[in-house]
Amino acid sequence: MMGTYSFAQTCTVNNMNNGGDEVAVWLMSGPYADNYVFDGSGEFTQNEDGTAQLTGTVVGTDTGVELELSVSYENGSTWTEWSALGRSYKDEPGVVDDNYLDYTYYEMSSSSTLTVNGGEDIIALAHAPANFYYGFQVGIGGNATTAVPGLGGWFSYTSGEGNGQGDFLLEGDCPLGQDPCDASAAAISTTSETTFCTDDDITDDIVSVSVDAAGVGTNATWVITSDDLTINLF
Repeated sequence: MMGTYSFAQTCTVNNMNNGGDEVAVWLMSGPYADNYVFDGSGEFTQNEDGTAQLTGTVVGTDTGVELELSVSYENGSTWTEWSALGRSYKDEPGVVDDNYLDYTYYEMSSSSTLTVNGGEDIIALAHAPANFYYGFQVGIGGNATTAVPGLGGWFSYTSGEGNGQGDFLLEGDCPLGQDPCDASAAAISTTSETTFCTDDDITDDIVSVSVDAAGVGTNATWVITSDDLTINLF
Protein backbone atom coordinates (compact mmCIF):
# COMPACT_ATOMS: atom_id res chain seq x y z
CA MET A 1 0.00 0.00 0.00
CA MET A 2 1.27 3.45 -0.86
CA GLY A 3 2.35 5.65 2.04
CA THR A 4 0.71 8.88 3.15
CA TYR A 5 1.50 12.02 1.20
CA SER A 6 0.22 15.51 0.40
CA PHE A 7 0.47 17.45 -2.83
CA ALA A 8 -0.01 20.92 -4.30
CA GLN A 9 -0.45 22.05 -7.87
CA THR A 10 0.79 25.48 -8.95
CA CYS A 11 0.01 27.12 -12.29
CA THR A 12 0.83 30.45 -13.91
CA VAL A 13 -2.01 32.96 -14.20
CA ASN A 14 -2.12 36.02 -16.45
CA ASN A 15 -4.27 39.02 -17.25
CA MET A 16 -7.61 38.36 -18.88
CA ASN A 17 -7.51 39.55 -22.47
CA ASN A 18 -10.94 40.71 -23.59
CA GLY A 19 -10.68 41.99 -27.14
CA GLY A 20 -7.28 43.56 -26.48
CA ASP A 21 -8.22 45.06 -23.13
CA GLU A 22 -6.23 43.40 -20.34
CA VAL A 23 -7.09 43.24 -16.65
CA ALA A 24 -6.25 40.95 -13.73
CA VAL A 25 -7.86 42.81 -10.82
CA TRP A 26 -10.70 45.26 -11.29
CA LEU A 27 -11.41 47.49 -8.31
CA MET A 28 -14.70 48.87 -9.54
CA SER A 29 -15.33 51.23 -6.64
CA GLY A 30 -13.69 52.78 -3.61
CA PRO A 31 -10.44 54.70 -3.09
CA TYR A 32 -8.30 52.33 -5.18
CA ALA A 33 -10.69 52.03 -8.13
CA ASP A 34 -8.71 51.14 -11.27
CA ASN A 35 -7.92 48.29 -13.66
CA TYR A 36 -4.81 46.42 -12.50
CA VAL A 37 -2.53 44.20 -14.61
CA PHE A 38 0.24 41.83 -13.58
CA ASP A 39 3.81 42.96 -13.32
CA GLY A 40 4.89 39.77 -15.08
CA SER A 41 2.48 37.02 -14.08
CA GLY A 42 0.90 35.50 -10.98
CA GLU A 43 0.66 32.05 -9.45
CA PHE A 44 -2.31 30.02 -8.27
CA THR A 45 -1.66 27.03 -6.01
CA GLN A 46 -4.27 24.39 -5.22
CA ASN A 47 -3.76 21.99 -2.31
CA GLU A 48 -5.25 18.57 -1.69
CA ASP A 49 -6.96 19.81 1.52
CA GLY A 50 -9.25 22.12 -0.49
CA THR A 51 -7.29 25.32 0.12
CA ALA A 52 -5.66 27.53 -2.52
CA GLN A 53 -3.50 30.64 -2.78
CA LEU A 54 -3.29 33.43 -5.37
CA THR A 55 -0.07 35.49 -5.39
CA GLY A 56 1.61 38.09 -7.58
CA THR A 57 1.95 41.85 -8.05
CA VAL A 58 -0.42 44.01 -10.10
CA VAL A 59 -0.15 47.67 -11.13
CA GLY A 60 -2.98 50.15 -11.77
CA THR A 61 -3.15 51.16 -15.43
CA ASP A 62 -4.26 54.72 -14.60
CA THR A 63 -2.95 55.37 -11.08
CA GLY A 64 0.26 53.33 -11.10
CA VAL A 65 -0.66 51.98 -7.65
CA GLU A 66 1.05 48.65 -6.93
CA LEU A 67 -0.82 45.86 -5.15
CA GLU A 68 0.80 42.71 -3.80
CA LEU A 69 -1.69 39.82 -3.83
CA SER A 70 -1.87 37.49 -0.85
CA VAL A 71 -5.23 35.84 -1.40
CA SER A 72 -6.27 32.57 0.25
CA TYR A 73 -9.18 30.29 -0.53
CA GLU A 74 -10.75 27.35 1.28
CA ASN A 75 -13.41 24.65 1.00
CA GLY A 76 -12.66 23.75 -2.60
CA SER A 77 -15.72 22.00 -4.04
CA THR A 78 -16.92 20.18 -7.11
CA TRP A 79 -20.10 21.37 -8.82
CA THR A 80 -22.04 18.55 -7.15
CA GLU A 81 -20.83 19.67 -3.72
CA TRP A 82 -21.26 23.38 -4.46
CA SER A 83 -24.75 23.18 -5.95
CA ALA A 84 -25.92 20.94 -3.09
CA LEU A 85 -25.50 24.04 -0.89
CA GLY A 86 -27.97 25.96 -3.06
CA ARG A 87 -25.20 27.87 -4.84
CA SER A 88 -24.62 28.65 -8.50
CA TYR A 89 -21.93 29.64 -11.01
CA LYS A 90 -21.11 33.01 -12.57
CA ASP A 91 -21.60 33.41 -16.33
CA GLU A 92 -22.40 37.01 -17.23
CA PRO A 93 -21.95 36.97 -21.04
CA GLY A 94 -22.90 33.33 -21.52
CA VAL A 95 -19.43 31.92 -22.24
CA VAL A 96 -19.39 29.09 -19.71
CA ASP A 97 -21.71 26.59 -21.45
CA ASP A 98 -21.54 23.25 -19.61
CA ASN A 99 -17.97 23.78 -18.39
CA TYR A 100 -19.26 24.80 -14.95
CA LEU A 101 -19.84 21.10 -14.30
CA ASP A 102 -16.06 20.63 -14.21
CA TYR A 103 -15.12 23.73 -12.18
CA THR A 104 -13.50 23.82 -8.78
CA TYR A 105 -15.31 26.37 -6.58
CA TYR A 106 -13.67 28.13 -3.63
CA GLU A 107 -14.63 30.44 -0.78
CA MET A 108 -12.29 33.34 -0.09
CA SER A 109 -10.58 33.19 3.30
CA SER A 110 -10.85 36.15 5.68
CA SER A 111 -7.03 36.31 5.80
CA SER A 112 -6.82 37.60 2.20
CA THR A 113 -5.12 40.96 1.62
CA LEU A 114 -3.75 43.34 -0.99
CA THR A 115 -0.70 45.34 0.13
CA VAL A 116 -0.53 48.84 -1.35
CA ASN A 117 2.80 50.23 -2.61
CA GLY A 118 4.97 48.06 -0.40
CA GLY A 119 3.01 48.74 2.80
CA GLU A 120 1.40 52.19 2.54
CA ASP A 121 -1.95 50.56 3.21
CA ILE A 122 -3.38 47.06 3.69
CA ILE A 123 -6.58 46.20 1.87
CA ALA A 124 -8.57 43.45 3.61
CA LEU A 125 -10.68 41.29 1.30
CA ALA A 126 -13.93 39.42 1.91
CA HIS A 127 -15.83 36.99 -0.30
CA ALA A 128 -18.63 38.46 -2.39
CA PRO A 129 -21.45 37.85 -2.39
CA ALA A 130 -21.31 37.33 1.36
CA ASN A 131 -23.77 34.42 1.14
CA PHE A 132 -21.34 32.54 -1.16
CA TYR A 133 -23.97 32.12 -3.87
CA TYR A 134 -21.11 32.50 -6.36
CA GLY A 135 -17.62 31.23 -5.69
CA PHE A 136 -14.13 31.79 -7.00
CA GLN A 137 -14.38 29.44 -9.95
CA VAL A 138 -11.60 27.69 -11.85
CA GLY A 139 -11.98 26.18 -15.32
CA ILE A 140 -12.78 26.96 -18.95
CA GLY A 141 -14.64 30.29 -18.93
CA GLY A 142 -13.96 30.55 -15.19
CA ASN A 143 -13.52 34.32 -15.35
CA ALA A 144 -17.09 34.46 -16.76
CA THR A 145 -15.94 36.78 -19.55
CA THR A 146 -13.67 34.92 -21.98
CA ALA A 147 -14.21 31.35 -23.19
CA VAL A 148 -10.69 30.13 -22.34
CA PRO A 149 -9.23 28.42 -19.26
CA GLY A 150 -9.47 30.96 -16.47
CA LEU A 151 -10.31 31.93 -12.91
CA GLY A 152 -12.51 34.59 -11.39
CA GLY A 153 -14.55 35.78 -8.46
CA TRP A 154 -15.94 38.85 -6.71
CA PHE A 155 -14.86 40.40 -3.43
CA SER A 156 -15.50 43.39 -1.20
CA TYR A 157 -12.69 45.28 0.49
CA THR A 158 -11.91 47.58 3.38
CA SER A 159 -8.82 49.73 3.80
CA GLY A 160 -7.44 52.69 5.71
CA GLU A 161 -8.61 54.91 2.85
CA GLY A 162 -12.14 53.51 2.48
CA ASN A 163 -14.15 50.58 1.20
CA GLY A 164 -15.08 49.19 -2.20
CA GLN A 165 -15.82 46.23 -4.48
CA GLY A 166 -13.63 44.26 -6.83
CA ASP A 167 -13.26 41.32 -9.17
CA PHE A 168 -10.47 38.90 -10.09
CA LEU A 169 -10.43 38.32 -13.87
CA LEU A 170 -7.66 35.87 -14.76
CA GLU A 171 -6.59 33.51 -17.51
CA GLY A 172 -4.65 30.33 -16.78
CA ASP A 173 -4.89 26.57 -17.35
CA CYS A 174 -5.33 25.44 -13.75
CA PRO A 175 -7.55 22.35 -13.54
CA LEU A 176 -7.09 20.43 -10.30
CA GLY A 177 -6.57 17.28 -12.38
CA GLN A 178 -5.41 13.89 -11.25
CA ASP A 179 -3.48 13.03 -8.15
CA PRO A 180 0.04 12.69 -9.58
CA CYS A 181 0.57 9.56 -7.46
CA ASP A 182 -2.51 7.87 -8.87
CA ALA A 183 -1.28 4.69 -10.55
CA SER A 184 -3.64 5.41 -13.45
CA ALA A 185 -2.04 8.81 -14.16
CA ALA A 186 0.19 9.29 -17.16
CA ALA A 187 3.96 9.48 -16.79
CA ILE A 188 5.35 12.21 -14.58
CA SER A 189 8.42 13.85 -16.12
CA THR A 190 11.35 15.33 -14.22
CA THR A 191 14.45 16.79 -15.86
CA SER A 192 15.77 13.58 -17.39
CA GLU A 193 13.82 10.86 -15.63
CA THR A 194 10.29 9.52 -15.69
CA THR A 195 8.58 8.49 -12.48
CA PHE A 196 5.54 6.62 -11.29
CA CYS A 197 4.52 6.45 -7.66
CA THR A 198 4.70 2.75 -6.79
CA ASP A 199 5.50 0.60 -3.81
CA ASP A 200 9.25 0.60 -4.47
CA ASP A 201 12.15 2.87 -3.54
CA ILE A 202 10.80 4.74 -0.51
CA THR A 203 12.04 8.32 -0.21
CA ASP A 204 11.64 10.96 2.48
CA ASP A 205 12.42 13.89 0.17
CA ILE A 206 10.22 16.58 -1.29
CA VAL A 207 9.69 15.72 -4.94
CA SER A 208 8.97 18.45 -7.50
CA VAL A 209 7.66 17.18 -10.81
CA SER A 210 6.39 18.85 -13.96
CA VAL A 211 3.27 17.07 -15.10
CA ASP A 212 2.27 16.54 -18.71
CA ALA A 213 -0.81 14.36 -18.42
CA ALA A 214 -4.37 14.50 -19.68
CA GLY A 215 -6.61 16.39 -17.30
CA VAL A 216 -3.76 17.92 -15.32
CA GLY A 217 -2.93 21.08 -17.26
CA THR A 218 -0.17 22.24 -19.54
CA ASN A 219 1.67 24.61 -17.21
CA ALA A 220 1.17 22.87 -13.89
CA THR A 221 3.83 21.92 -11.37
CA TRP A 222 3.08 19.39 -8.65
CA VAL A 223 5.00 19.46 -5.40
CA ILE A 224 4.60 16.22 -3.46
CA THR A 225 5.61 16.24 0.20
CA SER A 226 5.79 12.91 1.98
CA ASP A 227 7.15 11.05 4.97
CA ASP A 228 6.36 7.72 3.34
CA LEU A 229 6.10 8.30 -0.41
CA THR A 230 7.01 5.46 -2.74
CA ILE A 231 8.60 6.36 -6.06
CA ASN A 232 9.97 4.09 -8.74
CA LEU A 233 12.44 5.60 -11.23
CA PHE A 234 13.02 3.92 -14.57
